[in-house]
Amino acid sequence: MRIILGVSILCLFFNHAQGQQTYHVAPPAAGGNDVSPGSAALPWATLQRAANVVTAGDTVVVHPGTYAGFNLGQPHTGTAAAPITFTAQSGVLINTEAARFNGQSHHARINMDTVGHIVIEGFEVTGTNDQRNSKAGIRMVAPSDTPPTVAGFITIRNCHVHHNGEWGIFSGHVHNITVENNEVHNTYDEHGVYLSNSADNHVVRGNRIYDNSSQGFHCNSDVSQGGDGVTTGVLVENNIIWNNAIGSVYIDGAGVQRTSVGGGSAINFDGVQDSLIRNNLLYNNHASGISLYRIDGLLPASDNVVVNNTIINGSTANPATRWCVNISDGSTGNTLFNNILLNYHASRGSVIIDVASRVGFTSDYNIVMDRLDPDGDGPTPALSLVQWRAMTGQDVHSISLPQGAWAGLFVDAPANQYLLRQTSAARDIGWSTVAGHAAPTSDLRGALRPSGGAFDIGAYEFVSCIGDFNFDGTVTSQDFFDFSAAFFGLLPAADVNDDGDVSSQDFFDFLASFFVGCA
Repeated sequence: MRIILGVSILCLFFNHAQGQQTYHVAPPAAGGNDVSPGSAALPWATLQRAANVVTAGDTVVVHPGTYAGFNLGQPHTGTAAAPITFTAQSGVLINTEAARFNGQSHHARINMDTVGHIVIEGFEVTGTNDQRNSKAGIRMVAPSDTPPTVAGFITIRNCHVHHNGEWGIFSGHVHNITVENNEVHNTYDEHGVYLSNSADNHVVRGNRIYDNSSQGFHCNSDVSQGGDGVTTGVLVENNIIWNNAIGSVYIDGAGVQRTSVGGGSAINFDGVQDSLIRNNLLYNNHASGISLYRIDGLLPASDNVVVNNTIINGSTANPATRWCVNISDGSTGNTLFNNILLNYHASRGSVIIDVASRVGFTSDYNIVMDRLDPDGDGPTPALSLVQWRAMTGQDVHSISLPQGAWAGLFVDAPANQYLLRQTSAARDIGWSTVAGHAAPTSDLRGALRPSGGAFDIGAYEFVSCIGDFNFDGTVTSQDFFDFSAAFFGLLPAADVNDDGDVSSQDFFDFLASFFVGCA
């Protein structure tokens, strides 16, 4: 008995020494008090109190309420085996900036400085259009010479980040960031998600990014800020990005009202190499779709793969857009295949690439329009697909569709529902491997590819039965349980009708298919 008791006490001591504690934060009205022990029964009142205590392996559960932001810095950092997690219950809002940190008035709501192995999940984070009190909603930074083992492996997931002064989610010199299943919108000055400064190996997955002043997702390597000036290993997949580059009015740090003119791309790669953009839906953006180029990076955006994306640039109401895919500044070795690339602009079209970037360029099995520019000069008349093939040797298996045929591709394009119709020309005409690069084996929703005789083109594989929610080929009770979990968790996968919102209509559409079953 003494031995067992002694071992138990030793284990408790070891667990405490290693962290692995669960702390709680609640508003004062719900019993929160920073002199309390931070337990479920006696929670702390502020997020900063928790951030000042946590060590590797700890979890902070945040109860519903409105909070000021917090700073997380050394020595409060996690490890690969024991990350630090801040998890918010439904109804948690951060709407006030964190205090100054390391002598900086960063004006972020959640600020992480030179820390690693952190998980931030479930928070609503909102700001103002005044950069004197609101810049980034969530900020992750480190000095340029910080190794990934010290500043990296940070996950931001299931957060709602909106109406911040400069960026929604921002990083500088922090490696191995995962941004997944977030909703990011209405950034007043710049970008929805901005990962910067020579950091590598990011994942941007399953997000809804919209209504931002400039870029939806911007990634640059900016050699002027230190580091090696190159970003590699970025995976951008399963995102829906729309209505960005719209411009907005904001107040700068000096208190001067300014107007951001917008511009940029839904997905922007400046000096990003050896990366993958797949299964993304980009529509009604006011500037470019995907841009691969070099302005701030040490090297051009080379050796990237753009596969199985649907890009509908602009709309009938918003025809003043740029190209679906821009490749410039000697960004060589890029591969495009299985993409839908359509544009409402009067003269711009599917792909523009300068001559220096055509070295090692491969493009095929795409659906395009008869506007492609092989010399990057934009204003001169673009080429038809036939002319493009003759000049570049590319897109031998691609097809061109006039604007009148675009609606036939999708379930309901005017309502921005870009699932494929049963009769869609995009079905079964894609390819599994181009230039040594494989097409994804699932689509934006997780449906397996290919479901028919060949891969479908675009972000979505045609699925005849949405009642088979887990895509295992049969409709069972498990599909109901899986859908219900996604629906009540407001996860993007529950948007089965692809209208950009998880609503009761998705529930009705799923049930209609579930009870009929699959043929």
